[in-house]
Amino acid sequence: MLGRVFIFAKTKNPPKAVLECVHGVLQVIHVSDPVRWPPQCHFYVTKATPNEATWRAAHAMSPIAPVVLPEAGPWLYEKINDLTAAQQDVYIFVASGQGDRL
Repeated sequence: MLGRVFIFAKTKNPPKAVLECVHGVLQVIHVSDPVRWPPQCHFYVTKATPNEATWRAAHAMSPIAPVVLPEAGPWLYEKINDLTAAQQDVYIFVASGQGDRL
């Protein structure tokens, strides 16, 4: 069984830019309730050029640098495919503003 993709975002629906990076994944779960968010994630996603607050927030929550969409969309798509193919669940946090945290 392939891994699932969890999208943690304050929005009512998963952001389109992130959904474009997970097409082909069998199970995508959107979690908008912050109480149900984990303390860490695989990817910290933002749509804006990261500032210092964003870098700090991303560093606190993810082992990699912030992912800026849509520019890094193809890279994120490949990483998601690699992880789900290895039967791993993928956690993606989508920041609603600069420096937003889980």
